[in-house]
Amino acid sequence: MHVSTMLVFWSFVRNSVVLAIYLLFSVACFFTVHEYYRIEYLRQHIQALKEAIEIDGVPVQGYYPWGCIDIVSASTGEMRKRYGMIYVDMDDEGNGTLERRKKQSFDWYRNVIATNGEQL
Repeated sequence: MHVSTMLVFWSFVRNSVVLAIYLLFSVACFFTVHEYYRIEYLRQHIQALKEAIEIDGVPVQGYYPWGCIDIVSASTGEMRKRYGMIYVDMDDEGNGTLERRKKQSFDWYRNVIATNGEQL
């Protein structure tokens, strides 16, 4: 990977972590987390890996997103920083049902895996 690509990558990662997740509730009270930014974030990273393999010959063995489930932020102890593809109903004070729900990125990433990265 070229140095300029790595710098853009780092800038994108650093700036993307602070984005908020928008929670949208349907009329039928079904819970959905629409997170188009996370899908775009993953898409760009996987595309860059493909370029690293094809252009620079980097021997990539695999790619793993930060985590599959929302966890407490190691740096701040906050739950509002949602990193996973599975939503956990818990707030920063530990309140909530702890119910888990798939986010939009869950099904998108499952499709990426099923197509071996051909459908980004």
